Amino acid sequence: LELALQKADPSASPDGRMMSAVLFGAIAAVVDNPSLVTSTFLDPAIALCQDTEADVRAAMCAQLDPIARGVGPAMAKQRLLPELLELLRDEQPLVRAAAFEAAVDTYEYWERDVARRRHSLLPAVRGVAEASAGLGSDGAALAAEDADMVRRGGPPPRP
Repeated sequence: LELALQKADPSASPDGRMMSAVLFGAIAAVVDNPSLVTSTFLDPAIALCQDTEADVRAAMCAQLDPIARGVGPAMAKQRLLPELLELLRDEQPLVRAAAFEAAVDTYEYWERDVARRRHSLLPAVRGVAEASAGLGSDGAALAAEDADMVRRGGPPPRP
């Protein structure tokens, strides 16, 4: 954890910050203490979502699922959902694609009420899917498949 916190510093190399993102996700996945995750590395993780390097922001998107589950539903919705929505509107296609995948992976977690979920996250996800239509047939097919899963109410429950 100490290494992850050191490498999350903005003065660290982009590779170090990406490593920090991965470590934060791995730690959050095994620590069963939401207050520890929140007090120790939620703020640095959020800072990585706002990093100046697109690769770092994209790496952080991949860790939003374990971190959201690590901090618990209320804190995730309050602190991480706004970051995810911002990442879905990122200027870099790489980040938008990673955020889209994170949104699909975590879709059922943000709002238990399907009707409310469709009004909160679905518009942002739909915007990314529509924007990806220009990525060629593979990108459009993947976006359409993911958007359809979101429209149905999310992916099947995780085991």
